[in-house]
Amino acid sequence: MSGPEFLVPTTDFTFSTERDLSDVDELAFPQSSRFYGRDNGSFDSESYITSSTSDVAVEQNGAIYSPQSSRKVYLNPPYIHDSDINWSNTNKTLGAKFSPNSVNGLVCYVFGKEPKEKNEEVEDEILQDQIYTCPLSRTIDDRRSFYNDSYLKFMEAARVDRKDIIRTIKLCNIYLDYSRLIKNRTKKLNEKLNDKLNMTKFQDEKTHLELSTFQDISAVWELCRIIYIPSKQEYNQFGQLSLELIKWINHCFPLHPLTEDEEEHLEQLQQNQELHQDDFFWSRLCGLVIRGLPEAKMFLKSIDKNDGSEFSDYVKLVLDILDTRPRVTELEYHEFNLRRHEWLSKISDLQTKLRGKSFLEGRINDILMILRGHTKTIIEKSSTWQEALGGLVYHVRPTCDAQELKNILNVILEKIDTCNTALDDALIEFIFRRVEKGIQHCERIDLWLSAHLSDILNKLDLVGRIHSQSSHQKQSNIIAQPDVDIREHYLLSYAESMVFHTTLWQLAFKYFEHCETCGYSYMSQLVVRIPFEDEFKASKLLSICKENGLTFQEKTISRIMGKKYWQNERYASAIVYFINAGDTASLEVIYRRFLDNYIDTGKLTFLDTIESIQLDEDSPVSIKFLSRYRLFHALKQNGEVQRAGAILMELLKAQVAPISFWPVLLLNALPLLQEGKARKMIIFSTQDTLEILRNLQDVTSFVYQEEFLACIERLKKWHTQENGYPELDNNLTALRLALLQNSADCYIENSSSPWMFE
Repeated sequence: MSGPEFLVPTTDFTFSTERDLSDVDELAFPQSSRFYGRDNGSFDSESYITSSTSDVAVEQNGAIYSPQSSRKVYLNPPYIHDSDINWSNTNKTLGAKFSPNSVNGLVCYVFGKEPKEKNEEVEDEILQDQIYTCPLSRTIDDRRSFYNDSYLKFMEAARVDRKDIIRTIKLCNIYLDYSRLIKNRTKKLNEKLNDKLNMTKFQDEKTHLELSTFQDISAVWELCRIIYIPSKQEYNQFGQLSLELIKWINHCFPLHPLTEDEEEHLEQLQQNQELHQDDFFWSRLCGLVIRGLPEAKMFLKSIDKNDGSEFSDYVKLVLDILDTRPRVTELEYHEFNLRRHEWLSKISDLQTKLRGKSFLEGRINDILMILRGHTKTIIEKSSTWQEALGGLVYHVRPTCDAQELKNILNVILEKIDTCNTALDDALIEFIFRRVEKGIQHCERIDLWLSAHLSDILNKLDLVGRIHSQSSHQKQSNIIAQPDVDIREHYLLSYAESMVFHTTLWQLAFKYFEHCETCGYSYMSQLVVRIPFEDEFKASKLLSICKENGLTFQEKTISRIMGKKYWQNERYASAIVYFINAGDTASLEVIYRRFLDNYIDTGKLTFLDTIESIQLDEDSPVSIKFLSRYRLFHALKQNGEVQRAGAILMELLKAQVAPISFWPVLLLNALPLLQEGKARKMIIFSTQDTLEILRNLQDVTSFVYQEEFLACIERLKKWHTQENGYPELDNNLTALRLALLQNSADCYIENSSSPWMFE
């Protein structure tokens, strides 16, 4: 095994694969294709083994890997083998399995065999070398502020009453608040990347990955806003969708900026007046026109020679067409259609003039075909399906509504293949208005997205139930029905990812509280697994249990805290927690320990402990006994011997104390009798005196003689003349005589005779 210096706790690692892991339910690996580089250190790993049945588990629901696959696991910082281990290159394997204390943590380890020549005696000996304990959620620490802010919006949406007449307006405003949170998060990540001086290479790569994830989140969130969230009245105005959609495409899928080489190439061609002959120039210009970007005019002006030539004249005509395009938001519907018809006729006339002019027709005609809304040309000149969608809506159907988008997208998908990324799949499903499937693909982008998008769309009555074969069913057996509430399904997954985070675990339970079907079951299973080191965190867990009626879990946590304080000899806190837990067995152990300590040392160490505990009628009798015994000593010390005698009789008659402690209680009566005699007071009545004598006879009889003698021997260790106490044997004789004398005094008192000492 490797030494402690090679164990790297809570270290980030990523999974990279060419295989589609959407069928893997037992272990939710990150699905993004953007991962850290090989310079961080990597191991050849095994293919993932999973089963279609829930009763088959591999490595305790973990993961197994084999060197045959192209799958890699990257570790950062890289693992360094112990020099004492000589691994066989053909038998070294990296594995991972769930950490026992976390549903989202893995223990990553290397195991294998030594070469045969190094291990001749035991050929099959397996070497196992644990290397990493790591959480699957790599970015949760960086997102704490974002998660807290989004939780506030989640709660704001939860408080919107279903009967509120402006419910939809309120929810749409909350949706826009989410949008602002996403934009702020993306902005901060960009600012972080710009400050590269304070970042390591690993941090830079991680921030790029996080930025890419939030760009995907933003793309999905904004598309759903455009299609499903009419936040303003003008959204119902014709043409608004096309403007919003083209703006969304230019923001979320921008045309890539020119590289330095491309800019230098175009500048050189412009100087030589050969720009209009370059294929890249015209391809770039087509992209700008498709996207409706104002840069298209600047790009086109760069080839205007301004020499009065026919070429220059035609360029000016195209520029005029771009300038005179009717704006959909500035006109009424019929007026817009009329202006647009006139504008399209103008384009047709220019195309007619271009016929036969080979040096212009091929290039400029492509631009004119795009502006006219020629579907085939727009699709052919588009670099992505998103660009084609924006181009067709903007140039062909500028007044379309959201319902028509799926028909337009169908035409595009017949010509352009998608990348089948999680983002592509999600966007396509949302455009086809298959909201549930779209949200399912969002899970591959980020759990936050699938949880909060499903929640807000559910409140807007846009999503329902899905058919699920998730880990919620397989591992917990909580969801018995195959169809589940998609909102609750992803809220549970999102909350579960935060359960064992050091600071965000409370948010997890807040989300569980809003899962009506399975939230209670999840809380009951997970609340007792939260590690807690102090009373502050334990009190929060207990509050969660009380608020949600988790009585058994509340008692379990109280019992755990009681044992922790017991081990640290903080008995007052331990007793309080054991009382709350109803743990009478542990209370009895503490009770016996206190009594035994008094028998062995004569010190009332538990008095201060008991004094700080508030007791009531329902408190355990053992603890109430200690409290009353504390009161007995306090009264005796204050000279209130009659009240002290009453308390002592109460303790004797209750018979709560173990037999081993009876001699102590009986001997406690002697100083009271002696003090009463000195003060000419009767401490015990005749009945009390007889009760004490009976108990004294019982403990000295054959039945309890062994316990009595054992107690006396323990008391003799400190009950000595050197410590200021008389011999115990003399005490017992004195006790009997004092009781007989007290009995006689009671008889005389009851006979109304003068006091015997007068």
